[in-house]
Amino acid sequence: MGRKQHQSDKLWLTTQEWKYFFGGKKPDRKADPDEVDFKRLPFDHCALSLQPFENPYCDKDGHVFDLVHIIPYLKKYKANPCSGEPLDSKGLTKLNFQKNAAGEYHCPVMYKVFNQSTHIAAIKSTGNVFCYEAIEELNIKAKNFKDLL
Repeated sequence: MGRKQHQSDKLWLTTQEWKYFFGGKKPDRKADPDEVDFKRLPFDHCALSLQPFENPYCDKDGHVFDLVHIIPYLKKYKANPCSGEPLDSKGLTKLNFQKNAAGEYHCPVMYKVFNQSTHIAAIKSTGNVFCYEAIEELNIKAKNFKDLL
């Protein structure tokens, strides 16, 4: 046994080790149905029916449901379909989305069109929906905790 036998031990992974042995994108991997990539539900879709909503309501955790689909579910199961916690219709908040002239949902304060990467927030007391940037700039930083509309 030599004195320098553990000299090549490293406490980190090299890029080659990460790429070929532990992680990273493997180009020869086939698309297995059990290993499909995660795809996020669009913000304007119901979490229960996975269809675009007409009358959006949300629970305290921010899951958005269509009224047509969530009411029969609550009458039958009396639970939140996403988390399984008890939920009744009083725990839902009606969301007031604003549309622009092109029919796209947008923030009524900053007029930014919502997309999949927009951080969207709703005021629970009124149900008005804004981009989080507007709430952060005009409410949180200004310490003015009133609805923006």
